[in-house]
This record gives sequence, structure tokens and C-alpha cells, in this order.
Amino acid sequence: AVRPPWWRWLVAAYPLAAVAAFAITLLPGPSNDPEVRFKGAGGFRVAVLPAGSAEPKLIAHDARVKAGDSLRFQWEGTESGHLLVLERDGTGATSVFWPFGAASSGPVAANARAFLPGSVELDDAPGPEWLVAVFSPKPLAAGPLLDALRGDPNAAPTVSCEGCTVQSIRLLKER
Repeated sequence: AVRPPWWRWLVAAYPLAAVAAFAITLLPGPSNDPEVRFKGAGGFRVAVLPAGSAEPKLIAHDARVKAGDSLRFQWEGTESGHLLVLERDGTGATSVFWPFGAASSGPVAANARAFLPGSVELDDAPGPEWLVAVFSPKPLAAGPLLDALRGDPNAAPTVSCEGCTVQSIRLLKER
């Protein structure tokens, strides 16, 4: 029996290797999505746009931020409902970050992937910033939740309400 030269096998295998290499580049790799998920439906994500930068990036628990950085928020859930994003700074002061300064929650659509309207610029209050997303199928009043959020700025928040999904993230503010 006569064997063909070895290079003929290489020529025959080249198209298969090229197709395999192309397919591998199209497969999704491991995710570096720094979303923070806790029990319950939905997902709270935070993006930071550092002062003087044009590129926002998703951040995770204990991300380092600075005064002047802008934050954007995203809520992704399987149901439509109402959302509040609350904040407690390093002095223990609390505020509503989304809808900014509102007395009650804002509506969010099911399966929304876009960032919520608006952004918030961080002030120069020292210490950690706690961000707390509270989602409910029905509208929420901010006052009682802000009262529950007050306390030790270094302690994890203990905000809750009936039928709500609560997720939090701590940001470490640098000077």
C-alpha cells in the first residue's frame, strides 16, 4: 500500500482546524460581570463613571470610589414593580438616590436591562457608602425605609418590607 505524504494530511486537516478555531472565538467565555445578587428575584447593578473619565464600568461590593464620581443604577427583574435606591453615607446620613430625592418609589419594567434614568454624583462625606435597592410589586414610601437605614455607617443595613426584595452594596470611598 502506498501512503500519501504527511503534508497532504495537514492540507486536509487545515479547513477543519480553521472552523474549530473560529467556533471557539464565538463561544462566550467566563463572565466578568461584577453584579451583586442576593436572594430573591431581580438584580441590582451599579456603574461608576470616575470624575474626569468617559468610560463607566460596573462595580461590585467594596469597590473603591471617590467624591465626584457619578453612579448609575440598573434593576433587572422578571416582574414589573416599584424601586427605591437608598443611600447611607459614612456619617450615617441617608437619602434617596433613585428616583433622586423622591418621597416614593419609581416604576420599573420587567426584564429591563437599560440603566435607570439619571445619575448621582458622590459628595465628599467620609467613610463607606451603602447603596440599598428595595423592589416591591406595589409603590413604596421612602420615609420608613430611610428611618430603618439610619444607624452605624459601618454596619450592614437591615432594611426590609413585606413582599420586597432588598439588595445592598457597600462602596469604599477614598479621598
